Amino acid sequence: QVVEHAPIRGSWRGRELVSPPPPSAGGGLIAFALRVLERANGGAVGPSLDVESPAGAAALVAAMIASNGIRGREFDSWLYGGTFVDRLLSDEAIARGDELFAAANDVPKGPSSRLGSTTHLSVIDATGTTPTRCAHTAGPPSSSTS
Repeated sequence: QVVEHAPIRGSWRGRELVSPPPPSAGGGLIAFALRVLERANGGAVGPSLDVESPAGAAALVAAMIASNGIRGREFDSWLYGGTFVDRLLSDEAIARGDELFAAANDVPKGPSSRLGSTTHLSVIDATGTTPTRCAHTAGPPSSSTS
């Protein structure tokens, strides 16, 4: 049976982000990371972020570390308990994301999540078509050939 769920809605510098709802966590984590990154980079009207510069790349990595770090003890209950979006995008969680962002240089390098680290992203243009899709998995390559 098909069950419809409302998508997760976030934003980046005044542009709307729409992503899949739970049970997928990826869209919510992307919305969370973008909110933390936006706050760290001057807010919605802050300077542009050049992710090809060392500082911009470091900021992006710090936001990714923050989104991985928010996946703590309560994360599963948020995800499967119906409170995921409200909890993940709450002022309290975003404040914790700010702390994790600031501490990102103290985090050990390499994969650190028992929950996986693959992110899927689709960009949909104004006509509703999907010109771009990508997936990225952090960490060393697996021995799988799939």
